[in-house]
Amino acid sequence: MKAGRIIELFNTVFEQKYNTVLCGGANEPLYVPGGCDATEPSRLYFSFDFPRSALHEISHWCIAGSRRRKLVDFGYEYAPPPRLPAEQKQFFALELKTQTLEYIFCKAVRLKFSPSADNLRVNHETVTHYMQHIRDNATAWLHGGIKGDAGVFLEKLQSVNKVI
Repeated sequence: MKAGRIIELFNTVFEQKYNTVLCGGANEPLYVPGGCDATEPSRLYFSFDFPRSALHEISHWCIAGSRRRKLVDFGYEYAPPPRLPAEQKQFFALELKTQTLEYIFCKAVRLKFSPSADNLRVNHETVTHYMQHIRDNATAWLHGGIKGDAGVFLEKLQSVNKVI
């Protein structure tokens, strides 16, 4: 699925309900909440025209919830690589839900998923182990049913692709 189609689906589902739009073409992903008077929409930017980046940022947005959607970049503080092993472990823990949801979205639109360590110094075995955590979470989530905005968006993706 192309990024433009993902933008169209997201905006169709959430623009009016939450006054939030998905935008591609950014050098770096970023979430910017709308103005206080609600005339300016919140903007969820993803990198360049990469469908995976779009699905990753949508996953962050779905997981963030209403309180964190009022904060720039959902209140996250980014720790750039290289990271010490303990910092990398914390990165994986913080990203697990987001990457699990991204994995589910990727499956729904038949995009190849690979976990992001966001750190070139991480070894293959660590990434493979992390991928297994993502798969295990995805299986549990799908078994229990995906709820909330994530479930709504997943249904939209599935209706377009007839998958999962």
